Amino acid sequence: MRRAASSRAVKRATVLVGIGLAVWLTLPASAAACSGGPLLTGMPGNPKTYEEAAEVIFTGTAVRAESQMPFYGGSSLDPLLFTFVVDSVEKGRVGDRFTIATTHDGAACGYAFELGQRYRVLAWGGDGVLAAGHLWVYSANGTQRVDPLAAPPPIEGTIAPLTPMLGSILVLALPVLLVGSFAYFFWRYRPRPYA
Repeated sequence: MRRAASSRAVKRATVLVGIGLAVWLTLPASAAACSGGPLLTGMPGNPKTYEEAAEVIFTGTAVRAESQMPFYGGSSLDPLLFTFVVDSVEKGRVGDRFTIATTHDGAACGYAFELGQRYRVLAWGGDGVLAAGHLWVYSANGTQRVDPLAAPPPIEGTIAPLTPMLGSILVLALPVLLVGSFAYFFWRYRPRPYA
């Protein structure tokens, strides 16, 4: 009798741990709101405006987007690369085509570029780990949409990882598999009345 009671206690503890783990895995991560682009204070040269601080300023049409989010889902901080066909340059060295990086999400300070639209873009030095040397654009740094050209360049489209949904499916399926496994375990090894 004592063995059955301790077996039930272990099973109950295992169920509670499993349910707790499943709930913890499905809770969303905390989000941080974006307060704009890089702060001007502390930047080299003490710039007074974002125009002074930007490494490049150009006007161009967004023609291509490339997601750098890994196949398993990634995060909103993963870079989203936009390629522009440049029609004028105000500052810095910019060619006929220029690629910048931003984040996937406005809460992570990403700029919501739309393909086919023309923008005046202000960009800063990139984080080599996240965007492999591309300059960054932030949501509140002076980048803005401007009037389109009379004959805009053709849109090239969006390039995304081959299996972006695989990670999301795995993340959603994991708690279901855990709970199902615990349920099967307890059903299979449930105490049976002695005959």
